[in-house]
Amino acid sequence: MKYILIAGLLLSISIQSNAQQDPQEIWALKLLAVKNNDADAQWLLGGRCAEGIGVLENDKDANAWYFKAAVQGHAGALLGLGRQYLHGEGVLRNKPAAYAFFSLAIHQGFPGQRGILELIKRRMTFQEIKEGQECIQLLVKEYPGMIN
Repeated sequence: MKYILIAGLLLSISIQSNAQQDPQEIWALKLLAVKNNDADAQWLLGGRCAEGIGVLENDKDANAWYFKAAVQGHAGALLGLGRQYLHGEGVLRNKPAAYAFFSLAIHQGFPGQRGILELIKRRMTFQEIKEGQECIQLLVKEYPGMIN
């Protein structure tokens, strides 16, 4: 029953995507994210922070929430981190890190992002690609939950 309630709350929050989102729903989402270490809630909070939906826009907070979900293997959060590193949102722009996170997102369930990864690779040097591959190895070693 608990999981049905959580799923219903997440669905209602994800459907309501305007900037006037109810602060109580954001608070409930934060409770799920922190108390239950819920990767879906953490990913949603990352997106809300990145877009300024129901909270002040804050790319650094978005990065922190995305990372909490990413270490649990959440494909959407890995994709969010890839985008942040690609564009330098809340973090320093870093093509090897973007490459790593996009690669992990594809592995975890977003195969439709292969085209974007190919575009990223075309704008990278051989050395940057090698660094991206090394970054994947380090991330997976440090955070084995990133891949299932």
